[in-house]
Amino acid sequence: MAKRKSLFIVVLAAVCMIAAFAAYSQTYNSLLPLLVNLSGWSAESPDGMELDYSGSKTITATREYEKGDSNLTAALIVGSQMQGSWSPAYQEGFKMETTEMSMVVERIKGFLVFHTFDKTSSDGIVMVLLQDASADGSGGAVFTFAFESLGSDEAMKLAQKFDWNKMKSAVSKL
Repeated sequence: MAKRKSLFIVVLAAVCMIAAFAAYSQTYNSLLPLLVNLSGWSAESPDGMELDYSGSKTITATREYEKGDSNLTAALIVGSQMQGSWSPAYQEGFKMETTEMSMVVERIKGFLVFHTFDKTSSDGIVMVLLQDASADGSGGAVFTFAFESLGSDEAMKLAQKFDWNKMKSAVSKL
């Protein structure tokens, strides 16, 4: 009888772990379709991850793109690690320009967008604030679009091919 009870507990624990793993994989899987194909660009399949460590939870979905010498990385970052990407200093109207680089924060399509551009290497990043972080440091979401060997205007046009409204809706459900 004790063996049956022990076996039942082991089986129950295994079922719970499988269900928990399936729920985690579904979390980032719901974000993967938001990383769309870009016409003229070859792309890897999107991939994702969920990290839950000591009460700090992060969900990511990423996809790499390539066209000639140019490379792109699109990513959704949801949760506590988002704060490592988005600084509270990124306020609308922020602007810095040097002979080598530019940094701007502006509102595009209703979203606060931070973008940088290295003029010497034609590299940069477009970062879209999808959801503000909560006061306790959890939550928040950004869409990041890093680019290499690409003009700033072209990168911004490509970043806008992603549906930021759908992204905002999807991350609000996590």
